[in-house]
Amino acid sequence: MRGLTGTYKSNKSRKWAAYMRRWRAKNCVRASEISRAANAKLRKEKPMTVLRHHTKYNDRLRAEIVAFFGGCCAHCGFADPRALQMDHINGGGTADRKTNRLSLHYRWKLVTEQPVATRERFQLLCANCNVIKRHDRREYGNGGWAKRRKAIA
Repeated sequence: MRGLTGTYKSNKSRKWAAYMRRWRAKNCVRASEISRAANAKLRKEKPMTVLRHHTKYNDRLRAEIVAFFGGCCAHCGFADPRALQMDHINGGGTADRKTNRLSLHYRWKLVTEQPVATRERFQLLCANCNVIKRHDRREYGNGGWAKRRKAIA
């Protein structure tokens, strides 16, 4: 069996790994406590290492999301990934914000687990096209403008 480093694991290490998987399955709470404590210690002692890891992880997820949508703006074709944004085709971003479903990991899970539904619901726009779309459709964040407009009418 190949390990993460590409070397073959010894029989002893395979047995140890199997034992640890069984132990974690039986002792979920304790394993979680140990893991949480180890992660807190790592964050405290080596914050830059953790930051580099999170940055690399987020860059990988973002690259996969951008590639899923074709790598360019759906309206103008702009292809610089730094300015591309995942946009709700028919609005609904406020509802997602209220339910805390905006994390990069959540969006990546949508792309990988529900690709058809994600293509129907989202599109990739550059920052300019996204702002223009929001202005043209009067999609102003929390809906405050629409509420005030209804109150006036």
